Amino acid sequence: MGITIQRRDFAAVLLLVSNTISWYYLAQQYLKLLLSNVSYHLDNVTGSTVMSIYFISMILSIIAGATLSTRTARASLLSVWMLFGMAIGPLSIFIGAASIFHIIFIAVGLGIGAGFGVPLCLAYFRDFTSNEERGRIAGVIIFVTYLLVTFILMMAEELSPTSFSIMATIWKGWGLIATPQILKLDTVKAERTVSYHSVIREKSFVLYFIPWIAFCVIDGLDTNIFNTLYPAETIRILTIIGHFTGAIFCLLGGILVDNIGRRPTISCAMVLFGVGYLMILTLPLSLSWLLFSVVSGIAWGTLTVIYITVVWGDLGPSGASEKYYSLGIIPFFLAYALGRFFERTVSLFSSTFLFSVSTFAIFCAIIPVLFVDETLDKKATEMRRIRSYIEEGKRAV
Repeated sequence: MGITIQRRDFAAVLLLVSNTISWYYLAQQYLKLLLSNVSYHLDNVTGSTVMSIYFISMILSIIAGATLSTRTARASLLSVWMLFGMAIGPLSIFIGAASIFHIIFIAVGLGIGAGFGVPLCLAYFRDFTSNEERGRIAGVIIFVTYLLVTFILMMAEELSPTSFSIMATIWKGWGLIATPQILKLDTVKAERTVSYHSVIREKSFVLYFIPWIAFCVIDGLDTNIFNTLYPAETIRILTIIGHFTGAIFCLLGGILVDNIGRRPTISCAMVLFGVGYLMILTLPLSLSWLLFSVVSGIAWGTLTVIYITVVWGDLGPSGASEKYYSLGIIPFFLAYALGRFFERTVSLFSSTFLFSVSTFAIFCAIIPVLFVDETLDKKATEMRRIRSYIEEGKRAV
């Protein structure tokens, strides 16, 4: 059976989520571009500190956005955040990068522009979609997002900071188009009151959260090792290959989570990621990295669909899922902050040791998934299959 969501609703959540996640990558690339074009010397430690400030400010703003969403009209809050994101590009040009303090100020602004409204956008996605088709809709949305991110990575080397800031402003402005469509959901009353304390105490949340944070932290820390083994241009090409692969498997992952369930799909993706590390340890370097970029792209594409959009929406109530999303997506951003912060510490260990530990940790992280309750509504899924068989029977007659 096809997806039953209305076209306008689908267009609204597609625009909101893809615009929000892709702008995070755009802001990150813009900050890197600013750091590489300053007229004074910046050592690696200072550059990593600035990037860590960007990620930390984004994480704090994500929590603040989810908290304020319960006290303020969500659509109004989202609109203000988008206008702020549009303003930070021109503002960064006006401020300039005359000193490290200017760069830090811009990093904080970009972090807020990238993070504050993320849980609100994802909560709208949850309220617009039903449990039994959330995965397929998310697959399409994340597929589009991956393509946009790939475009950003390809353009990052071609644009000047000024051109990039103009692009960031226009990019953020697209999200405002969806505002009229989401206003109708501001009248929806929350099914129940949600606090961060209640979310953290929920068994299903914790058991789903453990493998996700393990996956993100391992990937974020090991990225530092990857960058030392190949030239920057090779890493860029492998990253683009991984994003293309991830985009394709977003679609397949979305179909799988709506048919076989969230738990089996998570387990398969984690096992595949672990196999990728085994390839690095056993195969020749030239071959293993190409295969790993493909395998990790498959795992990232599948897990992004589940952990960015689907599973926290399953657990969170209608009208009040922002806190589930805010905590659930933090590992995705925290991993990169940790990777930048511990860049020099990680470099002290051999790549073989780190990849061996990563492989073991990935397979151990699968264990909590075996004990968590499935969040896919089986009754609704069976009804969908029955309706599908009936329709096929009618067409055959």
